[in-house]
Amino acid sequence: MHSPILRILFIALAPLTVPLYLLFLAATNLLGGAFYIVIEATASRLAQRPISLSKGRMALLAVPVLMAAPVAMAVHLVIWFVKLVGASLIWIGHWQCSVRTRSGAFFAGTAWSLVALWTTLTCLNAAMGSAWIGRPVRGADLFVEVLTRPRTLGSLPPVAQERRRQLIRELGQHREAVHKQWDVLKTALEDDEAMVRWFHDEPEVVRKLCGVPWYFTPADLAEDGVDHSVLLLGPLFFVWLLLIRWPGTFALLRSASLRTAWLAVRLMVIAAAIWALIAWVPLTNYYSFRPDQLSWTFGIFSPAQWLGLDYSTWVRPEWYLFNAGLWIAIVMLLAYLWRLAWRVAPFLGWPRYYVAFLAARLLQRKRIAFFSVGAVTLCVAMMIIVISVMGGFVDSIRTRAHGLLGDLVMDGGLQGFPYYQEFIDRISKITDPETGGPLVHQATPLIHSYGILQFPVNKKTAAVRIWGIRLDEYVRVNEFGKDLFYQNRFGGTTLARQMQPTYGLDERGNVAFPADYNRRYQEYLDRLSLEEREKEIKQFQREPGDFWMGPGVLKGPTTQPAFEGKEFPGVIIGRSIIAQRTPAGDYRRSDYYPRGEPCMLTVLPMTRGGDISPEPPPKPTFRYVDDSRTGIHEIDSMNCYVDFDELQRLLSMGPQQRTDGEGMSGARCSQIQIKLTSPLGDDRVILGRKKDLLLEEWEKFCDALPMDRFEYDMIRKVDIQTWEEMQASYISAIEKEKFLVLIMFGVISIVAVFLILCIFYMIVQEKTRDIGIIKSIGGSAEGVAAVFLAYGGAIGLVGCLLGSLLGIVFVEHINDVQDWLARINPAWRVWSPETYSFDKIPDVWKWSEVIWISILAVVASIAGAAAPAIRAGRSWPVETLRYE
Repeated sequence: MHSPILRILFIALAPLTVPLYLLFLAATNLLGGAFYIVIEATASRLAQRPISLSKGRMALLAVPVLMAAPVAMAVHLVIWFVKLVGASLIWIGHWQCSVRTRSGAFFAGTAWSLVALWTTLTCLNAAMGSAWIGRPVRGADLFVEVLTRPRTLGSLPPVAQERRRQLIRELGQHREAVHKQWDVLKTALEDDEAMVRWFHDEPEVVRKLCGVPWYFTPADLAEDGVDHSVLLLGPLFFVWLLLIRWPGTFALLRSASLRTAWLAVRLMVIAAAIWALIAWVPLTNYYSFRPDQLSWTFGIFSPAQWLGLDYSTWVRPEWYLFNAGLWIAIVMLLAYLWRLAWRVAPFLGWPRYYVAFLAARLLQRKRIAFFSVGAVTLCVAMMIIVISVMGGFVDSIRTRAHGLLGDLVMDGGLQGFPYYQEFIDRISKITDPETGGPLVHQATPLIHSYGILQFPVNKKTAAVRIWGIRLDEYVRVNEFGKDLFYQNRFGGTTLARQMQPTYGLDERGNVAFPADYNRRYQEYLDRLSLEEREKEIKQFQREPGDFWMGPGVLKGPTTQPAFEGKEFPGVIIGRSIIAQRTPAGDYRRSDYYPRGEPCMLTVLPMTRGGDISPEPPPKPTFRYVDDSRTGIHEIDSMNCYVDFDELQRLLSMGPQQRTDGEGMSGARCSQIQIKLTSPLGDDRVILGRKKDLLLEEWEKFCDALPMDRFEYDMIRKVDIQTWEEMQASYISAIEKEKFLVLIMFGVISIVAVFLILCIFYMIVQEKTRDIGIIKSIGGSAEGVAAVFLAYGGAIGLVGCLLGSLLGIVFVEHINDVQDWLARINPAWRVWSPETYSFDKIPDVWKWSEVIWISILAVVASIAGAAAPAIRAGRSWPVETLRYE
C-alpha cells in the first residue's frame, strides 16, 4: 500500500478494513491453491509442458478452476492412495520373503495382507470375518424365537429336526462326554412336546438345534441390544506371531524360493487355524475344559496355565491356539538369547562407557529434552491417579458386594424353593476334601419380596425390597451387622416382638437412658479411636435441660426411662430411607422416626405356582428397631429386613397341601447364603471348585426328594453362584468404566511418545557432526544407536520417578485437594458424599500398578527414541562429516 492516503484510511477504518483484508487474503490464497491443483499439478502434467496464463485468462478461469479443484484434489488423493498401497504391498513382500522382482513382491505382499486382514478381523469379530468368506451366521432368528417364545421340539423346522436327531445320536454314543446327565437330556430331546425354553440352562443344546455358532450372541439376547462375537485374543496372538518375520529367518533360508515357500506355509497354517476355529462345532455341551477331564500333562504343556489364566473360560481350540502362540514366543525368545550370547561371547570383558557417558551429557546439556521429561512425568502421574481412583472404586464395590452376600448364594427367585433347612443341615456336615476340615462355616435362608413401607406418624410411603432374615445367622454369613446404628451404640437390636424404648429426665434435668443404654454406649466410645471418640462426643454432646440430642432419636421425654406400647415385630430399615445424607457424609435424622416407632409393611404373597395370591395383601405393623448402612446407595435406599419366620408366614411360604394329596409340601425360602470356612472363600478359583462341589451335593439331595409338580419346577430353577457372579453385571459395568477411562488417558499419553520422537529427531539432526566423529574413531552403529536409546531410557526413568512421586502424593491427598478447591468455590467439589456411595474419593495406590506404569513409561520412551537412534546408527562417517 504505497499511497499515504490509502494507508491512513486503512488504519482509520481498521474495524472494517482489517477483517475485509483478511477475507481478501484468504480468498486469494484459496484461488492460488486451486490454480496450482488444477493447472500446475493436473493440466501441466497431462499436457507434459508448463502452462502459463495471463491475468485476464486467470480472471476468466477463476470460477471454473474453483469448481474443478475439489474433483482434481479427489483424483490426486485416490492416485496417491493407490500408489501408497502398491508401494506398501511391495515393501511387505520384500520384508516377508525378499523377492527380487517388484511383481513377485507385490503378489507376496498382497497375499500376506489379505490373510492378515481377514484373520485379524475374524479374531475381533468372528461373525463379520465368517461372512467375508461366504459363511454368514444362520439360525439367529430361530435361536431368539425358541428362547423368547413358547415352541415345542416337534414344531422345529426340518433342518433343526435333523440337528436334533444328530444330537440324540451323539448323546447315545458318547454319553457322559457330551453331558453329565446325558440320559435325562436324551429323554427330554426325544419328547416332541417338550418346550425348547426348558433348555435355557443348556444354551449350547439350543445353539446346536438352531445352528448358531458357538461364538455368536444375537442382539435380541444381548444386554446392550447389539450382536456380539467372542473376542478371540488368544488366537490373535498366535496369528501375529506367525505373521511377523522373525529376525534371523533369512540367515537360515538363503534362497528366495525357500523364503517364499515358508511364507506360503505360514499363511496357510494361519488361515486354516482360524477357519477351523470359527467352523468348529463342539461335540460336548461343555465346550470348555472340565477339571475331571484334565491330566497332569495338561498343565505341563499349557504355558497359559503357568501364567495363572483360567482355562474354564476358554473354548478348546481357542486355548490350543493361544498356547501354541506362547510356545512360539518361548522358542523365539530362547533362540534370540542364544544368538545374543553367540554375538556377545567374543567381546566379553570390561564394557565401554561412552554410551552411558554421552547419554548423561545429552541429558544435562540439551534443555529441550526437559519437555520430554515433563511429558512423561505428567503422563505417568495422570495414569497413576486414574488407575488408583478407579481401581479403588472397583475394589470398594467388590469388597462391599462380598461382604453383603457371603461366599456362595443359592437363589430360587421370588417364588422360592422348598427343603432349604434340610439342605443346610446336610452341607453343614460336609468335610472339605482338600483340607479335611468343615467346608461350610455358616449357612442361612432368606426370603426376598417387595412391598410398601408406611409410617403413620407422617404418612410417608416408600416402595421397598423386603428381606426375611435370621439375624443371628445373617451377621455370621456376611458383614451386615458392622454398621447397625443402634446395635453398635446401645445393643439390643432384635427382630423379635418388642415395645418402644423411651427416655426420661432425672432430677437435674439430664437425659436418662432406658435400661443399660448408658453402659453400652460408654463401651462403644471406649472402642473408638481418639479422633472418632472426639467426633462422636462433639456431635452428641448434651447439656442439662437439653432434650434428646442423640445418638439417634428416642421417643420422650417421659417421667422415667421405660418401654411402652404394644409388642410388634422388629424391622431394620435402610438408613437412606429414613435419614437424609449431608454433604459431609453424615446422616441427619428426623424426630418423626424414633427408635421403636410403629410402621406398616404391605407385602404381596405368591403361590407355589409363581402367581400373586388372590387374597388381599397383608399390612402388618412392625417397630423400627435399627437402620443399616452398607455404603451402596441402591441397597440403603430400598432394603428393609424383618424376621425370617414372620415374613414366611405373611407370604404364605410355609408348608402347604400338595397337589397330589400326599402330605404337606416343604416350607420355602428365596435364597441360601453360604459362608465357607476361611480362607476358602477368598480365592476365585477355589471358590469355583467349592461351588461345583455344593452343586453336586444339591443334585444328589434333589434326586432323593419326593416332589410334586410344583416343587419340581421350583427345585430346577435353583442356581448356585459365587458372590462375584451374583454381582457380575454391576461389577463388570464399573470395571468397563475403568477400562474405558484408562484407554482414553492411554491414548492421550501416546502424545509423549511422539514428542520424544520429534525432539530426538531434531537432536540427531543437530548432532550429525558428533555422530561422524564417534564412528570415525571406532564407534559402532549399535553403539551410536545405544547412545540415543540410553538417552530415551534416561528420560523415561527420570520422568517415571518424578511422575510416580507426583501421582502418589496427589492420590494420598486427593481429598485434601478437593476440600481446598471447594473452599475456593463450592461448585468445584466433584465428589459429594451426598451423591456417591462412598464418603470420600478412594485414595489408595498399589505398588504393582505404579511399577507397571513406570516400566511402560520407560519402554514408551525408548520406543519413541528408536527411530532416531536407528537413523543415527546407520549414518556413515564420511557423509556426516562431508556436509559439516
